[in-house]
Amino acid sequence: AALATAAPAMEAPRVSDIVIDEAPVDEVSLVELIAFFRSPAKAFLTQRLEIGLPQDEGQVEDAIAVDLDSLDEWKIGEQMLAELLAGRSRDEACNLAWRTGSLPPGRLGWSKITQIVDAAVPVAEEVRRLRDDQPSATLDVRLDLPCGTTLVGTLTDLYGANMVSGSYSKLKEKAWPQVWIQHLAAAVAAP
Repeated sequence: AALATAAPAMEAPRVSDIVIDEAPVDEVSLVELIAFFRSPAKAFLTQRLEIGLPQDEGQVEDAIAVDLDSLDEWKIGEQMLAELLAGRSRDEACNLAWRTGSLPPGRLGWSKITQIVDAAVPVAEEVRRLRDDQPSATLDVRLDLPCGTTLVGTLTDLYGANMVSGSYSKLKEKAWPQVWIQHLAAAVAAP
């Protein structure tokens, strides 16, 4: 430590002075491409600079919830939507969600679950209508791009000529690049 202190101070390099060699990219997955368009800075840090970013581990709650935060509501809504799309009735979906133990007790919880299922039912009906009783299919994508990179991935939620998926989320601008990339890949892979 004494020798390091006595040594001349080294100037820290500026980020703008760092040169990153261009790494050849042979293959890009649809997941990586969508992640890049969802958050370019995060994708640059994790994919290109290989910097690990902290993950939210979540905390174990030791108290009885009297209300749901938006993330918990979304999780329950996604579960209920999946149950409805699997063919379960509204009451069956409510009973299954009630048994998870993640809802507030008594009438508080039942009131919340009623609000959630009231929002999930129309989404499930619209998804079923758009699927038009077609069987679910997948499409493997392997596209050789002019730059020499290959785009690979698997598209799911294909029903006939439509790509249909539903979510218990409000449609936000962040979803559009994912939808556009998936539809573009589908149009090129299977015109």
